[in-house]
Amino acid sequence: MGVTSSQVSVTGSQDAANPGILVTIQPGEDVAPGLILKPATGDWNLSRYGYVEAKVTNTGPQSISLCLCLYNAGEWQTNPLNAENIHLEPGKTSTIRVAFGYSFSKPSYPLKSSAVVRMLLFSGKADFRQAFVLQSIEAGGSPGEQPPSPQPAPAQAEQPQPGKTSETSTAGVDKNKKSAGGYLIGGDVPLTLPDQIEEKGATASVVTKDDQQLLHIAYPSGTSEESVTLKPLGDPWNLSEYLQLRFKLQNDGTTPVQPRIQVVSKDISSEWISAPAPLAPGASQELVYPFSTPVKSAGQPNDTIEIDSTAITAIHLSVEHPDAEKSLLVEAIQATLPPLQAKVAGLGEVPPVNGNWIKTMDENFDESTLDTSVWNAEGENPYDKQSHFSKGNIILGDGVVKLHYEKKTGHQNDVENAEISDYATGFLDTSGKWQQKYGYFEARMKLPRAPGLSIAFRLLSASDGQKPNGADTRATGMESDILEHLTGWGPFRYHVGTLNPSTGSASVVSGTDVYFQPDKDGFVTAGLLWLPNSAVFYCNGVEVPKGQSGIISNVPAFIRFTLTSGGYNNSKLDDAQLPADFVIDYVRAWQRGDLISPTDGKQRK
Repeated sequence: MGVTSSQVSVTGSQDAANPGILVTIQPGEDVAPGLILKPATGDWNLSRYGYVEAKVTNTGPQSISLCLCLYNAGEWQTNPLNAENIHLEPGKTSTIRVAFGYSFSKPSYPLKSSAVVRMLLFSGKADFRQAFVLQSIEAGGSPGEQPPSPQPAPAQAEQPQPGKTSETSTAGVDKNKKSAGGYLIGGDVPLTLPDQIEEKGATASVVTKDDQQLLHIAYPSGTSEESVTLKPLGDPWNLSEYLQLRFKLQNDGTTPVQPRIQVVSKDISSEWISAPAPLAPGASQELVYPFSTPVKSAGQPNDTIEIDSTAITAIHLSVEHPDAEKSLLVEAIQATLPPLQAKVAGLGEVPPVNGNWIKTMDENFDESTLDTSVWNAEGENPYDKQSHFSKGNIILGDGVVKLHYEKKTGHQNDVENAEISDYATGFLDTSGKWQQKYGYFEARMKLPRAPGLSIAFRLLSASDGQKPNGADTRATGMESDILEHLTGWGPFRYHVGTLNPSTGSASVVSGTDVYFQPDKDGFVTAGLLWLPNSAVFYCNGVEVPKGQSGIISNVPAFIRFTLTSGGYNNSKLDDAQLPADFVIDYVRAWQRGDLISPTDGKQRK
């Protein structure tokens, strides 16, 4: 048994009326504080049963929501879990039952009951001290058992009708309820007026259709500034597990309507996305908003970010040219993943642009030991204060190398009397052993998901004296972040950029965020095309928009991979979700024939 957060403490219950495990959660920023339950060895084989049920008592002073999740092993793209939650008043006892193959009472991931690897029982973000007793957790029922039908919401004074504001729409609504499937509108998500809706010229109301609460908007004739804004209840929406929003819209009026959408994260607004043509009365359409949509403002600074999917604060719903009264029914807003894209031809085999290319590095990590004629396993750690590099945390096998991050006290570089820290990790770079000026550099990688980790694939300018792990600070020297990722951003976003450290601090020359979709095996391929007059970043073989550097290095560079912790906008490190691995499948480099230099490649000692 473990905990998901430092906010959580576990003791035996001293209450004879409520025996079991007492879980206390202190106020804090963690979004899912609670318990982790794992089998002593192997997996739990629960194939004889239909569900897992936890009996819990709220011993705290206020109402809480609890969620029980069951997990299979597997890649994160499949989201291999089933879950259920309950709302629990102070002093009340209830059960949370998760039926295999269901989440939140609806068909979900087909969980293998014979291979349950862990269970989580957690609350939401704690703004006050919470406490509950886990009295029991057990499997029951028969295989194929379905969850009980959800209880209907309490009767309202008047059922909301299309075009009419529901003044009692908050009755019976649990504002902390989690929705399956990424829905913001639709699914099982309740809407509350006026808490979630802000009107600007247009009029909004909640309507009921097929037992779901939907949003109806009436636009009077006037200017294009008329809109309705949908807002989250409390904290911003964290949609980092997704790459886009899908809007299902219907024209339920009598005149054509052309919807348009804008998304806001914090104080950054996206460009408006409009339907390609007006919808006829009665017609429906889906609009897709990718999180990679450009921001609204022109003239962004050199270092830019797109909409932050971890903090969506508003969605604006408007129409083009409302020269007559128009009507729109928002049937669903759902965060989703797009279909998996086909592999770009030649990815990993040749650079993404034509040229007389010569392969200069082809590291596939097929050997059982590291090629120390090319790679360093030791170096300085300027990235965080709580991790140390250890050769034992570089793991080779199955054609990959893993930088392994774990809670393990030790000395930096395994050197006795060197600095001690509580976390061990691997380190790889080619400083003093391999370098190249210009060319195309690429690596295929699988990123870890444990909170609080920082991952990087970089080029660093080689020092004049070829001192291992050095970095040139001349004006012509650069740091190129081909992939820089913080796990707090979610699994589908990383940063690229170039930095010029000649000013004495790391000053950004240019950079941008990249929203990406890993391949079927969970890997992303990141590359940099570095030429005398340009530096362009690539993701999965496709050029990154706004990823071109304005200042170009002319100093040979070496390659570095790191897995540390922290970062300027990261989540907190969570020991319960360690160890974690940064997996590197291959590292390749090419040089254009006309740019070959005697200083390229392996370095003489």
